[in-house]
Amino acid sequence: MFKTPIAYIGLLGVIAFVVSMILASISLFGIKKLCVLCVATYVIDLIIALIATDGMFKNIVKAFITTFFDFIDGAKKYFKTFIVLLILATSFLAY
Repeated sequence: MFKTPIAYIGLLGVIAFVVSMILASISLFGIKKLCVLCVATYVIDLIIALIATDGMFKNIVKAFITTFFDFIDGAKKYFKTFIVLLILATSFLAY
């Protein structure tokens, strides 16, 4: 389905690491506590991001664009299912 699955995995790893760092900052500066399991998750996310994006940092913007268009092409195949899930997720969040 994806033309460049390695870029897709790498970018998901980068996104997971960014989210982990946001949660870590909330944990450190907001709650002023640090969970050992959370720190392990942050380290695992960092390792996944570093391994999966090996050599991709030079063209990270191009990888984001390519992965986005691959996702759009994949969503065209399952457009009706995608719309139903999008409506369900939106209604769940609105509720």
